Amino acid sequence: QLRIEDLSIRTGISNRQLLRRFNNCIGMPPKEFSKIIQFIGSLHYLRKNRDSSLAEAAQYCGYFDQAHFIHDFKNRTGLTPAQFQLQENVFF
Repeated sequence: QLRIEDLSIRTGISNRQLLRRFNNCIGMPPKEFSKIIQFIGSLHYLRKNRDSSLAEAAQYCGYFDQAHFIHDFKNRTGLTPAQFQLQENVFF
């Protein structure tokens, strides 16, 4: 992961201008975009590693801890990660 400040220095654009441009192009702030990418990664991880623990999944996918992982997952899907793993008809 790359911090906005570091990207700003590399590109020679101010933090504020970089955030504004990112939001205009992508439609959301970089932090939210990063969280979505992290979540999509967790979907793939859970599908491929059905036998791993949720703590392992949380750590691998870059969540602070298992509780944050479960909370984010449930907010985005309405399911816990364990419930998601049991679903056979969920496509992404």
